[in-house]
Amino acid sequence: MKITALIVVLAGLFVPLPLGAVSVLECLGADGKRFFSERCPPGSEALSEKKLSTGGGGGEFELQQLQKTHPVVLYVIEGCDACDLMRNYLEQRGVPFTTKDVGADNPDEQEELKTRVGQITVPVVTIGDTPVVGYNRPALRGQLDAAGYPDTQAPGGSAGDAE
Repeated sequence: MKITALIVVLAGLFVPLPLGAVSVLECLGADGKRFFSERCPPGSEALSEKKLSTGGGGGEFELQQLQKTHPVVLYVIEGCDACDLMRNYLEQRGVPFTTKDVGADNPDEQEELKTRVGQITVPVVTIGDTPVVGYNRPALRGQLDAAGYPDTQAPGGSAGDAE
């Protein structure tokens, strides 16, 4: 009987656990204090929601899946400071993305941008079919969060802390 139990326990060690995400809500209590919880209790209000990965080794796989379902593209021109700031934000956050130069030498890229957002302007970041036009980090952060991209900042910091 003990050998059977040992075999079951050992077999369980080799069965991969499902990877997923949990939602964490930022809540505002009746006393005006903010806190984080799985559910906001009665008398409090949900301010925002963030999905956090629970998979230990599934990060790369999750990013690959996100790249397929919500690819990130940054449209830029040379010498654009706002474009560089958006590129830096994506890199700091750990988001894989493709950069497309819509300068005068790239009419095909210009046409693609015009088709996607209706105008030629930079910077533009598209997450799947959703464009974020101009230097708008709060909107970009929100769209990346909504798409499920993790924020891979070091603990205690966030890529979006400094606006």
